[in-house]
Amino acid sequence: MNNRLKELWDYPKYYVPKKHGEFYYYLKNSGTNNQPILYRAKRLEAIEETEEVIIDVNSLADDGTITITNLSFHADG
Repeated sequence: MNNRLKELWDYPKYYVPKKHGEFYYYLKNSGTNNQPILYRAKRLEAIEETEEVIIDVNSLADDGTITITNLSFHADG
């Protein structure tokens, strides 16, 4: 049963992107991560081609207890 649930949950989940300057910032969970990773991309149309990792909170805590809950951007970038 656990394996079947893991199979069903194992797909990429994208959160709503926020545009700041020339980049779109968004959280994405590949499906098997404890927490979503913060990415940025120049184009949403080709998101996988232009995305780069900003911070992977999964690398900060093995038990999955660190996450990003809010994003905000300063006016001067």
